[in-house]
Amino acid sequence: MGNVAARKGTPRKPKSRAKRKLKSRLLIVVEGDKGKSEQVYFQRLAQILRSNDVATDIKVVPSKGEPKRVLDTCENHLKSDNFDRAFLVVDCDQHTTLGDVLQLAQKSNISVAVTNPQFEQWLYWHLYDGGSDAKKMTDVLQKERYLTGRNAKELGVTFPVERYPEATARAKRHWTEMRPNAPMQKGHARHLQSRTL
Repeated sequence: MGNVAARKGTPRKPKSRAKRKLKSRLLIVVEGDKGKSEQVYFQRLAQILRSNDVATDIKVVPSKGEPKRVLDTCENHLKSDNFDRAFLVVDCDQHTTLGDVLQLAQKSNISVAVTNPQFEQWLYWHLYDGGSDAKKMTDVLQKERYLTGRNAKELGVTFPVERYPEATARAKRHWTEMRPNAPMQKGHARHLQSRTL
């Protein structure tokens, strides 16, 4: 009881809580299937960035199909949830809707990362310079077990996602047009850069 009486005379100050940083929310919608290389890559990148105290909450959503379907999936998520920024990640491939999707995305303030010829180019740059033959790049990544599964569409557990700064530097050396939504030129690619996150 003595302690209670002693405290009555001096008001106790409430403990101040450390203010939390507000996290920005980022939506990334990828062209690949659920559990395939694109989705797994960005989920693992999000974990790395969180461990580096990057104040961004990243949601990665797969959207199997061509770029228009990826855009539709993104727009549906934007209608049902609040995000600060949204990105599409699509391959160049032979999609007839890609040009239209780039224009529609720009009007909706959605950034687009187009990998040319495909996402494996971005993965390859985590390890090596150069590379332009999609089949050879995939074969190298598969041989080293960085791509696994049927048709080499799953990201291996040992793939070094943490080398994204090296991949970004290699991409910049190979393609100078790295701005999101820049007009696409033959042989060019734009990649989602980690500093955007």
